[in-house]
Amino acid sequence: MRKKQPTQADVAKLAGVSQSTVSIILNPQGKDHLLISEETREKVQAAIQELGYVINPAARTLAGGQNRLMGVFINGSAFPLDQHGFYHPYLVGIEEACIRHDYDMLLFTRSDGGEGVRRIYRNGLNHLRIADGSILLGLENKEELARLMKEEYPFVFIGKREVPDGDISYVAADYFRGTQTILSRMMALGHRQTGFFYRLYNDATKDRERGYHAALAENYHSSVTHMKRQLTVQEITPAFCRDVLDAGVTAILMEEPAMAHAFAEGARQIGRTCPDDFSIAALSDNDLAYLPTQVAQELVMINIPKLAMGAAAVHMLNQLIVDRNKAHDAIQMTIPVTISGGSTIGTVRVEEELQG
Repeated sequence: MRKKQPTQADVAKLAGVSQSTVSIILNPQGKDHLLISEETREKVQAAIQELGYVINPAARTLAGGQNRLMGVFINGSAFPLDQHGFYHPYLVGIEEACIRHDYDMLLFTRSDGGEGVRRIYRNGLNHLRIADGSILLGLENKEELARLMKEEYPFVFIGKREVPDGDISYVAADYFRGTQTILSRMMALGHRQTGFFYRLYNDATKDRERGYHAALAENYHSSVTHMKRQLTVQEITPAFCRDVLDAGVTAILMEEPAMAHAFAEGARQIGRTCPDDFSIAALSDNDLAYLPTQVAQELVMINIPKLAMGAAAVHMLNQLIVDRNKAHDAIQMTIPVTISGGSTIGTVRVEEELQG
C-alpha cells in the first residue's frame, strides 16, 4: 500500500503549532510572517524534514499564494532539440531572467486532440494556472489570448499581438525602425525600384510593411515604384527572379534569410549577381544557422534581440504577478533591433542602366 503523503496538518501537529502558522511560514505573504519567532520556524522546519513534507504547488496557488513557477507556453512542437532551434535564444533569455527573479521555469508541452497544435484551454479550462503567470510564444489564436486577458491571468506575449476588445502585454522587436533603416539606406544609394516579399502576414509583418512604406515616403522621388508579394521559399525560382529583376527592381527586402538566399541563388543561375545587379536584405535573422556560413557573413539583415526579449518578458511578467490584485494597463515594450554588416547592399548601377 502506498504511504500517505504528509500534509500541513501533520507538520503542525508534530511541531506543536497551528496549521495557519505552518501556512504562513510556507507562504510568507504580507506581514504576518514577521510575527513568527525563529524558534517556531525551526520547529516547523524540523517537522518538515522529519516527515518529508513537500509543498503542493497547485494547492498553494489555489490558496492564493505564489508558487514561484513561471510558465512558458510555445505553440506547436517547439521544444528545441539543439541550439539552433527557433525558440532557443528566447528560452535562454527567459531562463537566465527566471533565475535572477527566483522563479522555476515550467514549459507546457501537452497538445490537444493529437493535432500537434497546443492550446491554452483544454476542456474549457485554462491549464496554465498551475503557474503564477506565463510567457507565450508563437500563438496565432487571438481568441485564446483575448479570453486569457479577460480572465485577468498574468501573461506576456513575446512578439507583437493585437487582440479584439483590449490590449495584451507584450515585448516585441522594432521591425518598423529596422525595415525603415535598411530601405532608407538602399534609397540613399540610388535605388528607386523596390520589392517587399514576405512569407506570413502577421502583426510583425505589418510592422515591417509600415517601416517599408515610411522609408518610401521619407525618400520620395517621382521615379520610385515598388512591388509587394506574399510567397514561399519554394516559389523563389530562377524564373521568378528574372521576372522581378526584368521589372527593374533593384532593392529587394525579404522577410527571412532563407528567402534572401533563395533569391540570390536563383538570380545567380540567370547571370545576375548581388550587389552588382541588385541589392538585397533580410528583415530577420531566423533560422540563419541552417544556411551556408557565407550567408551569415555577407547578408545584410535585421538582428532580432531574442535574449533581451526573453529577459524583458520575465521582468514584465514578474511585475504583473506582483501587481496582480491592482488595476493596471497592459505593458507593451518594443526593443530596438540592430542591422548586421554585410556586402549585399550596394550603389545602383545608374550609368549602365542609362547606357542600356
